[in-house]
Amino acid sequence: MPKFLIQMSGCPGSGKSTIARAIGQRLSAVVLDHDVLKSALLKNGVETQKAGGASYGSLRALAGSILEQGFSVILDHPCYYDQILHGGMQVAERTAAAYRYIECVIDDLEEIRRRLKNRQSLPSQLNDITVPDQYWDQSGSGADLFQKWICDMKRPTHSYLKIDTALPLSQCLESICNFLDRSEVKK
Repeated sequence: MPKFLIQMSGCPGSGKSTIARAIGQRLSAVVLDHDVLKSALLKNGVETQKAGGASYGSLRALAGSILEQGFSVILDHPCYYDQILHGGMQVAERTAAAYRYIECVIDDLEEIRRRLKNRQSLPSQLNDITVPDQYWDQSGSGADLFQKWICDMKRPTHSYLKIDTALPLSQCLESICNFLDRSEVKK
């Protein structure tokens, strides 16, 4: 089986981590969770604004090291900026790993709110669609920001799957495995 890098994406509460872990278990891939790393940085005194960039850079370095050891990697994070998207693609290219991108989407903001409130949140994670000021560079509501995040997510032009996570997990995994099988990333 060729090694691969799957770059997960989607707004908070869209199901990225649930899907990433399920894929990781099914395909024996290492899942690197942005929120785990960013939360560790925050707990160790790194300022919020610096922790985000530091965690993305650290994830790419870890992904590269793990891929060089011959293991496949799933990056569990949103792709809000071009440099995050292109950084993942560059790691895959540099390590000769097959690159795939899976975006988790759900259009129901009340379902997103329910998911955020019911999960055990890490310090870097939101627990509602009410968004703290540090996330805003403009005025608006949390719902406005979530809609902006959903619309403005950075996406590649190839090797891309958008999955509706309002569907049952088993159905999402079946669609993802079909996508990966067609892409020659399979077990």
